Amino acid sequence: MKRLATVTPTVTSLFDSASPYAIAGLGTVVTVTPLIAQYGSVASIKATETDLNLGVALAGFILSILFLYLGIALGLVMTVILTYDLVRRRADASSWSPTYAFVLGGLCHAVGPFLWYAFVPSVPVVTYYLLKRQQAL
Repeated sequence: MKRLATVTPTVTSLFDSASPYAIAGLGTVVTVTPLIAQYGSVASIKATETDLNLGVALAGFILSILFLYLGIALGLVMTVILTYDLVRRRADASSWSPTYAFVLGGLCHAVGPFLWYAFVPSVPVVTYYLLKRQQAL
């Protein structure tokens, strides 16, 4: 039991120091996944219109579906990390106590691969959170 107590603070402090990088990295990847999904969709449609190989059409379809759902899953992971980081910032006695409204920005980011215009509010909100978090430390 004593060993577990010494490991837990180390894992928590590692996560605290890595969470802004995870939020920024996942946020960037999530904004790119709809573009790759769109490319797969266009490749699939062009392959069926011009009677190219059926494999090209199938690969484009699989690529579009895979990256669409990958973007949603990574957006949800980013939202969970953002929420955890937000709760940790509120628990600390720092000069800045973020509101839970930032979680809505993360949720909009998770919806972004389906509705690309959801990135319009989410990217500035998540960026503002990361900038304020850096300034508060």
